[in-house]
Amino acid sequence: MTQNLALIVEDDPDLIEIFSRILKMLKFSVEKISSGSEAVAYLAHAEPALILLDLNLPEVSGRDILYKIRLDERLKHIKVLLVTADIVNVRPLSQMADGILIKPIGVQELRQTINELFPTNQDSA
Repeated sequence: MTQNLALIVEDDPDLIEIFSRILKMLKFSVEKISSGSEAVAYLAHAEPALILLDLNLPEVSGRDILYKIRLDERLKHIKVLLVTADIVNVRPLSQMADGILIKPIGVQELRQTINELFPTNQDSA
C-alpha cells in the first residue's frame, strides 16, 4: 500500500477538482480517474491508502469496483469512501465501505470524514 496516496474515481470534473484540493490539504498525493474501467486497470498495479469512489460511473459501476476491492486479498484493506446521490441503493453497500458521502458533499464533511479515517493526516486549516 502506498501511504498517503488517494485515488479519486469520479466522472464529474468539478467534483474531481474539489476532492483533489481537499485531499492535498490533508497531505495526500492524488490520482484522478473518471471511469470504472480505468479504475480497475489502475488497481491492478496500485494500492492507494484511500479511494473516493462514485457509484454511478461509466463502463464499470462503483458497486462492481467495491466488490472487486473487497474480494481481492491485496486490496481489501484499502479505505473506501463511497460518493453518491442515491441514498437508497447505497445502503446495501454500507457494510463494505469505510464511509458514505451523499451528494452534494460539503467541504467540511469530506475533511472530517477523511480525518476520522486518517487522524495522522489532519490539516491545520
